[in-house]
Amino acid sequence: MGRDLKSEQAVIGSIMMEPDCIDLVKKYIPNGSYFVDKNLGRILDAVYKMHDAGQVIDLTTVYDTVPDIAYLLSEVMDALVTTAHIEEYAKMVRDNYARRKLKMLIAGVNPLDTKKYNTPLDAVTEIEKSIRGIEQIIQNAEEMSALELVSTCLDDIEKDMEQGQNKNILSTGFKDIDRLLLGIELTENVILAARPSAGKTSLAQCIALNIAKKGGKVLFFSLEMSKKRLMNRLFSIEGKINSEKIRT
Repeated sequence: MGRDLKSEQAVIGSIMMEPDCIDLVKKYIPNGSYFVDKNLGRILDAVYKMHDAGQVIDLTTVYDTVPDIAYLLSEVMDALVTTAHIEEYAKMVRDNYARRKLKMLIAGVNPLDTKKYNTPLDAVTEIEKSIRGIEQIIQNAEEMSALELVSTCLDDIEKDMEQGQNKNILSTGFKDIDRLLLGIELTENVILAARPSAGKTSLAQCIALNIAKKGGKVLFFSLEMSKKRLMNRLFSIEGKINSEKIRT
């Protein structure tokens, strides 16, 4: 709790000293709910509102906006050492908020509650959904400057040249498709579209199988076919057996 309060005080103090840093702080702390100290959170929300309205932000104007808790302003100014590390202070507030959310998640999910979670998978799904939300909190503000991005991309290109290949590119196993798409990049979202019964699922399974054969990890979802039917299709592909014969 002490660490949380210090970082929150540092954020408010830095904003009072240098209001121009508000946009930077907003990247990591979108609103005052991220604060443990609710009064400091109120001050942050008030400052954001003033900033959006184009108002001048200093000790006097903020004091007039939240007079009932303005005494905290002198405390945060006394606690502030430097504004040079404002981004680190904001990251600390965000990370502490994420940790508290994670703690609440762990305490709030009881896998033994069969009324709320009919199966263990229901509990796992609930946990995964909450964790994705926490990951989003952490990843939202992970922006990079153009200079940082140039350096990162050049490093990746040099590594690919040394290795003779781009490890982020996966081959579909079909030369003509690879020639058109240049393979599948890990960060891409590729949509396979065609009319009904044109073989979209079969092609997707073939691509997934080809990637798996080369040591890749594949997670396959289908909303129209059961697990057994999908596996029978793989039998058909691998065994070169007509799928209708397997079904009948």
